[in-house]
Amino acid sequence: MRMLGLGVVSALSCLLSGALARAEAAAPDATPPLAESPPAASSTEPGSPVPPTDAGAPAKAAPKKPGAPGSPSEVQPASASAATDSQQPPAASFPPAAPLPAPAPAAAQPPPPPAQNQPATTTGNGVKVVSVNPFAPAVSSNQANTPAPVQDTPEQPKDFIPFKLAYGIEGGLGANGRIDGGPSGFAQKDRFDIALSLGVWSEPDRTWAYGLEYARTGLGGARSLPTAESVTVAYDLNTLWAKARYFALRETKYRGYAGLGLGLSIEEVRANGTHQSSMPFNVPPQVFACSAVSHPTVSLGAQAGMNVDLEQHLAFLFQVEAAAQPITGDVVGDCAVASGSVLNAVARLGFAYKFDAADIDEPKGNVARR
Repeated sequence: MRMLGLGVVSALSCLLSGALARAEAAAPDATPPLAESPPAASSTEPGSPVPPTDAGAPAKAAPKKPGAPGSPSEVQPASASAATDSQQPPAASFPPAAPLPAPAPAAAQPPPPPAQNQPATTTGNGVKVVSVNPFAPAVSSNQANTPAPVQDTPEQPKDFIPFKLAYGIEGGLGANGRIDGGPSGFAQKDRFDIALSLGVWSEPDRTWAYGLEYARTGLGGARSLPTAESVTVAYDLNTLWAKARYFALRETKYRGYAGLGLGLSIEEVRANGTHQSSMPFNVPPQVFACSAVSHPTVSLGAQAGMNVDLEQHLAFLFQVEAAAQPITGDVVGDCAVASGSVLNAVARLGFAYKFDAADIDEPKGNVARR
C-alpha cells in the first residue's frame, strides 16, 4: 500500500508540473528579461560633442523580432529546469561607455624666419658652429649675401713708433751755478751764469746712447774794489765731452736715463779795469782790457735726465749735470788770474731731432718696431 501511495503521489506531481509549465508558456511574459543591446551607432562625425546620458535612467531594451529567442511566439519545452530558470531574476546590464572625442588638429605653425649672418666659430675638428639669434629681425637674401663693410683699424700714431737705429742732433740751454768758492783775491764774485750745449748722438737701441757734445759754460765773474788798481774778470769754460747714457726707464713715449762724461776743457778769461801808471808825475790810471785761454785740462761729469718723444723725429730733454775741472789758480796769459778748480752744476732744457739709420738700408715697411 505504501508503495502504491508513493507512486500515486509521484504521478500527480508530474501531471501538476506539466500543467504549470504549459500554462506559463501560453501566458505572455509580463516582465521580459532585459537583453544587452549593441552600442548605438553615433550619427555624429568624429570630433563632434556627444550628448550626455543619464546614468540613473533605465536602459531601453531593443525590440525583439518575431521568431527570436525569448519571444512569445516560440514555445519552450516544458521541463522542471526551465520552470526553475524562468523564476530567477534577469542579470543587470549597463550601457557601454561613450567614446572619447577625437583630439582637435594642431594649428599650423608659421615658418621660422631665415637665419641671420652670425659669427661662426670653428671647433677643434674643423666644424663651423653658427650661433643664431631667434629674436633677430629677418634679413632678405640680398642683404644676407652682401658682405659687411670692412672698417680700417686705426694705426698707431707714427710719432709713437721708435726708431730701430737712431741718430740725431741735440741742443740745450740752461743755468750753471758754481759750488766751489770761486777765484781768490776779489771783493765780489758772481756764481751763476748760463750754459749752452750742442752735440750729436747715436742710439743703437733704446737702452744705450753715445754722443759727442760741445758745451760752453759760464763760470760767472769777479770784481775788485774800485781803486786805481781795479779789475773785472769773466770766466767761461769750453769743453768737448764724450758721453754715454743708460736708459733705465723705457716707455713708449718717455725714457729716464743716467750717464757719465769725460771731457777736455779750456778756460777762457776776459778782463778789463784800470792800472796805475809808474810815472812819477800825476798821471791818471790807465784803462786796459784783455783776454786769454788756459791750457787744456781734463773734466769729469755725471748727468741724469728725461727724454720725452714729442713725435717720431722730435724729442724734448730735461737734464741735470755736475762737472769738475781741476784748473790751476795761476794767471792766464798776461791778462788775469785763473778761476781755479771748478765744481759746478747745470740744469738744462733741450730738444733733439732724430733720424732712423735703418731707413737708408731697409724699406719703411720692413723697419722693426721695438
